[in-house]
Amino acid sequence: MGTLFFTTTEFAALQAGEGGKRPDLDPVVLSIEAKLRRAGKEMRLVIGNDARADVNEGLVELIKEAFAIRNQLLSGSDDSIEAMSGRLGMNKGRLTSFVRLSYLGPEIVRALLTDSQSNALTPSRLLRLSKDLPHDWKEQRRFLGFAP
Repeated sequence: MGTLFFTTTEFAALQAGEGGKRPDLDPVVLSIEAKLRRAGKEMRLVIGNDARADVNEGLVELIKEAFAIRNQLLSGSDDSIEAMSGRLGMNKGRLTSFVRLSYLGPEIVRALLTDSQSNALTPSRLLRLSKDLPHDWKEQRRFLGFAP
């Protein structure tokens, strides 16, 4: 599903058939399910059924915790990973897995938070895979089974 935004002027021009006509190209007609919605002074063309996928809350919590742990680590409040793991009551291996997950590529994080990813990726599987997670974001996508 996608959302297109038009100003009132742009929308009026589209309705009037203005702009972008090229005599060298034959017109193509596309049929899609869409609705017009007013958004302030603008009109919003909502494409699709406007349904949202169910987000895996476990993955959302995992990502939130990973970023919180990274922020704590970077704050320098602990002298070492060992000290931090002791303070948090978390074993060192799990703590380092969270730190690794906090460096996931932004497209992967976005997909996890919006459920635009494979259902095969669960919180426990993602934690387990984090031990071998590549540093390169493109390699991370391949490694975790995301489309290139």
